Amino acid sequence: MRNENQKKRHSQVWLYFMYYWMIFGVFVYLGQFLPIEWRKPLSIGLLVLILITMVVQRARFSGIIMSHIYTIISGLLSYATLMYTIEDLGSNLLIQNVIIAVLGFIVFGFIGYFFIKDASNMGKYLFVTFIVLIVMSI
Repeated sequence: MRNENQKKRHSQVWLYFMYYWMIFGVFVYLGQFLPIEWRKPLSIGLLVLILITMVVQRARFSGIIMSHIYTIISGLLSYATLMYTIEDLGSNLLIQNVIIAVLGFIVFGFIGYFFIKDASNMGKYLFVTFIVLIVMSI
């Protein structure tokens, strides 16, 4: 019984993963229509939202709403990042970075699925890393 539930949860994680990547992709496309003057306030708003989520316990319970908000805003802001990368560094470097990211997801997904049985205690470390990445990007 427990093994079946665990397999079901693993398959649901992959479905959510694909779902959020599709939302992200749609909003990266829509990001080209985002006015330039909205980018900085959205970046600051995303950072504030993440910090509030860390501090306010009640915000954590609305996880599905927050996940969508994070994904949508990140997608909108990522279009500009991708275009600046192509403009400054060239499309070859962008494609190399995308390939490295995809390979990283595959490798870490493989490691996580087969070797790490319970990664629930890693969330706080990954969340702090996420915030550092956002602060550094601003």
